[in-house]
Amino acid sequence: MITRLHTACKGFLIPLLLLTITLAADFSQAQAQCGYAALTGERISGINVAGGYYPGLIRWLPSDYVSNPTKKYPLIIYFHGAGAVGDGSATDLCKIFTDVSYTIPDRIERGEWNRTGTAASVTHEYLVIAPQYASYGDPYLYANETEQLINYLIANYRVDTARIYLTGMSTGANQVIDYLSSSQARASRIAAASFASLCFPTNLSSAGTTLGPANVANGRVATWFTHCTAEVTGVCGIASPTGWVDGINSNSPVRPPRFTQISSGSPDTLNNCRGFAHDTWTAMYSPNFAPTDGGPNFYNWALQFQSLNSTLPVALKSFTARLNNGKVYLRWVTTVEADNNSFTVERSANSQQFTVLKTIAGAGRSGSEKVYEYVDDKPLANLSFYRLQQTDASGKQRYYDIRKVMNKAGGKRLIAASPNPFTTELTAFITVDKTQRVDVWIADINGRTLAAVNGSYSPGTTAVDIPTVNLPKGIYFLKASGEGISETYKIMKQ
Repeated sequence: MITRLHTACKGFLIPLLLLTITLAADFSQAQAQCGYAALTGERISGINVAGGYYPGLIRWLPSDYVSNPTKKYPLIIYFHGAGAVGDGSATDLCKIFTDVSYTIPDRIERGEWNRTGTAASVTHEYLVIAPQYASYGDPYLYANETEQLINYLIANYRVDTARIYLTGMSTGANQVIDYLSSSQARASRIAAASFASLCFPTNLSSAGTTLGPANVANGRVATWFTHCTAEVTGVCGIASPTGWVDGINSNSPVRPPRFTQISSGSPDTLNNCRGFAHDTWTAMYSPNFAPTDGGPNFYNWALQFQSLNSTLPVALKSFTARLNNGKVYLRWVTTVEADNNSFTVERSANSQQFTVLKTIAGAGRSGSEKVYEYVDDKPLANLSFYRLQQTDASGKQRYYDIRKVMNKAGGKRLIAASPNPFTTELTAFITVDKTQRVDVWIADINGRTLAAVNGSYSPGTTAVDIPTVNLPKGIYFLKASGEGISETYKIMKQ
């Protein structure tokens, strides 16, 4: 459902939505304004992105969005804090405004920021989106859901994909670093990202303490961390952003992170944390913020950067590896190809020393989905690793994320785990003889479920990563349940 918030925005909606708008017009004045005398944002309910994890959003379209129908715009996606979690309804979307003051949505509605930024003497008007997420909690990993959100926005709005900027406060900042650190390919999609009071140590990253910061650095995304100097204890302590800054810098980034530490106490200025030792968003999102490093404010700083992905010849939608009847089936799908010469399939027994299996010609230039497949008739025994190398017309190469396959000899088991013992990452290999749902979970010695994944799996063996970064060292049980079968295995975290 789309709820009209301001009559001046009428031209922004396509005719098919007019009936919905009319039916929503009887919202009370208090509801419609979310506490403001006049509101410029539009609440969009029922978008149902990522299985409902993102159920609604608030949007601010550029002033010439309708009159200039071919123009694309730089996009800011603002992620709110935990207090604004909701169901995407018109009422719950108001929480994005009322949870805390002086965020991006609040400053827009106060008339304190006009949704523009300037870089290289050129001023741009942003498309601003504030999505609402439905929950936030252990294991704090929502990168896949955020990937689907970004894809949804690109598909439904005229986004300049070279200028996508992510930002968030507190748990919203966590959502941003979770996405960037999950893979280099994802980080390379984003031009710049900022974090107001990050509460996400590097060991929470799904990619691990070391690889998470490396993904951010190698993705060449520009980053800006702000934090209160007085916030020195707990998971939101100064060690949280410092760990990321140090980790990114240790990977010799092309774009070193910007780190602004804001003092606490008086005088009451933007260079002092407001109210309590966690509020850096008041400074970060103020157009008048003059950081101590002398650099520009957030809105001007972001526009200095374009994403690495804007220069990549291929947008990879998916890449899967599955064992079935003694063969490994690799399948990958592209959505965009520009001067793509070829893909090379490589295999390794140890994730370090890869050998070439096959080179397959690319589509050259394409704007539609292209499906590629390769079958390894003689896979290695036990655990093996597969990766794709992509080569463009000029000879430049890049690699995509590795896929793991378990080829166990002997009788079939519903589930196997590797490595065991493990440290930060655990992969479950699910084997079924027909398509079915399988539930997989980790339990402690008291039977309490600590981590879980589930899904519908095709015949053969499929690798599934299980979040384990929050588990302390010790003995656990890996359990799986399918159609008429259940298994339990002892596993150990070192």
